[in-house]
Amino acid sequence: MLLLTSIGTAGDIHPYVAIALALKRRGHHVVLAANPYFQERILAAGVGFWPVGSRDEYLRMVRNADLVTPSRSVSYVFDELLMGTFMQQVQAVQDAWQTLRPEAVIAHHICFGSAAACERLGIPLILGVLAPLFWLSSHERIIMPTLPLPDAPGFVHTILRHAMRPLGRWMFDRPLNAKRRSVGAPPIHRAFVRIARGGDGLRPNERISDPLAATPALGLWSPHFRPARADDPAAGHICGFCFWDRPPTSAAQLDQQRELERWMDDGQPPVLVTLGSSVSHHGRSTYDLAARACARLGRRALLLTGEPIDAAWPEGIRATPYAAYSAVMPRAAAIVHHAGIGTAAAAMRAGVPSVILPFANDEFDNVFRARALGVAVEVRHRRRTVDGLARAIDAALTTAELRARARDLGDRIRAESGAETAADAIERVLNRRRANP
Repeated sequence: MLLLTSIGTAGDIHPYVAIALALKRRGHHVVLAANPYFQERILAAGVGFWPVGSRDEYLRMVRNADLVTPSRSVSYVFDELLMGTFMQQVQAVQDAWQTLRPEAVIAHHICFGSAAACERLGIPLILGVLAPLFWLSSHERIIMPTLPLPDAPGFVHTILRHAMRPLGRWMFDRPLNAKRRSVGAPPIHRAFVRIARGGDGLRPNERISDPLAATPALGLWSPHFRPARADDPAAGHICGFCFWDRPPTSAAQLDQQRELERWMDDGQPPVLVTLGSSVSHHGRSTYDLAARACARLGRRALLLTGEPIDAAWPEGIRATPYAAYSAVMPRAAAIVHHAGIGTAAAAMRAGVPSVILPFANDEFDNVFRARALGVAVEVRHRRRTVDGLARAIDAALTTAELRARARDLGDRIRAESGAETAADAIERVLNRRRANP
């Protein structure tokens, strides 16, 4: 039996559903521990469910504006999501251990409480990392909401790395290690750098006592998005994006999806606008802006708003709270989004150019990589006007090289199977442990 754990929004949960299904197809009994907000969809997928926290806590977290405020998002996510659910994760893993006796735990790397519980109970742990930013390669620039300096000289980034070390120890190590000590787990030094790397990146004299030194880390992104680097974790493996879409669960939902597909296919392909499962709670003004920009260009648009919005949209603009990305993205002419890693991955898989408006956290790093691949146009905050967004959408619709690169990248990503590759890696770890108990 295998226990998977993840916290966060749909972009954090759905990849673990994909991995769970890949493992289930191989005969494993799999349970996914997550917030009850996702319980219905996890069970409908045929995966076992274990609760972490409450639905109300999740909604309170995603509806707080600090989540999408660049100057506050990092500390808010750390305090409210990572630290706020730490003890709930510990309790969930302990309870699951008593009831299910999992052979191993596969945890989203931000599940700090799950990792601490595994160390305390002696359960083998495998980490999954969704966004490449968190492997923090010294061969790459630092792109964060408050450090958007992609064009700065290399020495600036070297200085930033050195400056971030004491800041990271102050901001992250102290509160995290206080929680870890409270449950009997040893402290971790330079946690922000190392916890996503399976304990890699240590000084030589730290290896003996490090609790994460032998922990495998799976990079759950495409090597075409971010290839292997020389300083990647020694026990790291880049698997590919892991895709799972919530399917229609009733005849009415299926009819609605089919009607939406017919609308998209009937005429010029529309522009798709989505802010994922987190930013959509704060995106009314962005949806209004995108609708006006598309109307100015004379383009149809489909807005995926997350929640119903009562508005009189311009002619040719249609809004719906939800549609499966795999059904609508390939039908779009361009995709306007925020570069959350799940949404960005789905847009790249569709082979369609992106127009990206990053808000917070790893989104700035994701858009930097998409731009470097030549498949996206970024709209920075000061240019988020009707004219500015209309120009960016027009560029995505008419630039032949951008469209060709997007198609090529889509072909490459669709040829991968990240969830199956991750399942292969997990089984290799399990087989080694069985052979060397």
